Amino acid sequence: MIENLEPHAKEPHKSYNLDQFKAFAAGDQESLRQILGSFIVSGKRNANHFRKFIDEKNTKEVSELSHKMLTLFRQLEAKDIVGLLVQLEL
Repeated sequence: MIENLEPHAKEPHKSYNLDQFKAFAAGDQESLRQILGSFIVSGKRNANHFRKFIDEKNTKEVSELSHKMLTLFRQLEAKDIVGLLVQLEL
């Protein structure tokens, strides 16, 4: 999954931006892979939590989880996801 990461792609992906993650990794590709791996694991865990909270109609937990996730997705400049999380946060 992460093995296919192309950190030197010619055109940046339009849905997100890894620049802040790359800066945090200070040019260390292994650190970047670990950061992204952690992000993927937590994303899967959060998706499962969302499903559970939605099934339970627990809007308070959906709101709190959305709030928690917003900072990271803002760092990624994932505007589409940020927009959805902002709506769920309310």
